[in-house]
Amino acid sequence: MASSIVCFGEMLIDFVPDTAGVSLAESQGFLKAPGGAPANVACAITKLGGSSAFIGKVGKDEFGYMLAEILKKNGVNADGVLFDEHARTALAFVTLKKNGEREFMFYRNPSADMLLKESELNKDLIKKAKIFHYGSISLITEPCRSAHMAAMKTAKEAGVLLSYDPNVRLPLWPSPEAAREGIMSIWNEAEFIKVSDDEVAFLTQKDSSDEEAVKLLWRDHFKLMVVTDGEKGCRYYTKNLKGKVAGYSVKAVDTTGAGDSFVGSILCSIAKDDSIFTDEGKLTEALKLANACGAICTTKKGAIPALPSISDAQSLMSKSFENSYIPENPRTPKPLTFSKNRLRGAKNRSNISPVAKKNFQKNDFFFSENFAYVQKKILCICAQSLYNTYLKRFVKKNLKKNAKKKKLHICTKNKKKLHICKSSRSGEKKIFGEKVC
Repeated sequence: MASSIVCFGEMLIDFVPDTAGVSLAESQGFLKAPGGAPANVACAITKLGGSSAFIGKVGKDEFGYMLAEILKKNGVNADGVLFDEHARTALAFVTLKKNGEREFMFYRNPSADMLLKESELNKDLIKKAKIFHYGSISLITEPCRSAHMAAMKTAKEAGVLLSYDPNVRLPLWPSPEAAREGIMSIWNEAEFIKVSDDEVAFLTQKDSSDEEAVKLLWRDHFKLMVVTDGEKGCRYYTKNLKGKVAGYSVKAVDTTGAGDSFVGSILCSIAKDDSIFTDEGKLTEALKLANACGAICTTKKGAIPALPSISDAQSLMSKSFENSYIPENPRTPKPLTFSKNRLRGAKNRSNISPVAKKNFQKNDFFFSENFAYVQKKILCICAQSLYNTYLKRFVKKNLKKNAKKKKLHICTKNKKKLHICKSSRSGEKKIFGEKVC
């Protein structure tokens, strides 16, 4: 059976300190974890119910055999994995800062992944895929660079979508300038690109929050470009769409693999339904799921061991009602007066017409899933969607806490109507709903 997504590149062993916030020299011990960005993405895809394959090379050693077995255990097609008799499997020692951010020290002089040749490629795997995903590390040295270029050409000729996550690792490149040049040398080939805010800053040498910096990386033939902003979420860009999707706040332990988990999730969504490139509702839903996957991955040490399942991601999404579609230019909201037609028509944001959506954004009043927001603050759950067990539980656990802080009273006596009132000396003043409690 053909794999929907083929990931090409390196797979290695990460050694992560057992204590965060210490240098490699100070660390008393290390946890061994499988890693390598393309391999992480392949495992993230299968963990979420997708189909993936990995193409790359490891050493014919205990670590190499272990990595191949881990791919198989995670449901990844390992037909493209090769073993090199003359080079060892790559190792990376990862220093964790107190905030979970990383610094790397690599052992690959050369490692097996650097020695993959074009003649060793499993091109049938690539031709039968929907998506071919790769990074930039395989561009650093020959013969792997030539193999990488040949694999991309094979995918493009077969009509396979090209996905690129540069995954900048400066210690592996001869110099920052060489890294910038090498990464950008294949930039124009991809159709989907995921890049972090730090990578935007590095590649453009400008402030990553500046839209002009992002524009320098955009190409007209791109179907989608996503800039990840850590726990803040992400920004998305297509030919006709542009916006932000907020992230999830979690206690980060190790950010290794978070970006790969994000990429695996969004590639799964694309493989299932490529209309997300043009349907903003589907795109923002896919990005919310990807944000959740990335966030969960930071809560455990190591990359592949920390990858979430679809149920893990959905659980985080259900608990985090602050995650929403955010207008690009929020303005001071008008008084809280809403027409009945507007409320009825906003049950699900994906069902709102482009014109109505534009009007909602103008007034900074909009719906995301079943939540109503004004200036990014949640006010209520859409009344028409309240009458089911899940949402009742959600209101009880989360909304009441939120409402209590704002001195709001939530009335759910009417099974099909939701009213929110604000307490005052003169009694309760209705601010949402059709009836006063």
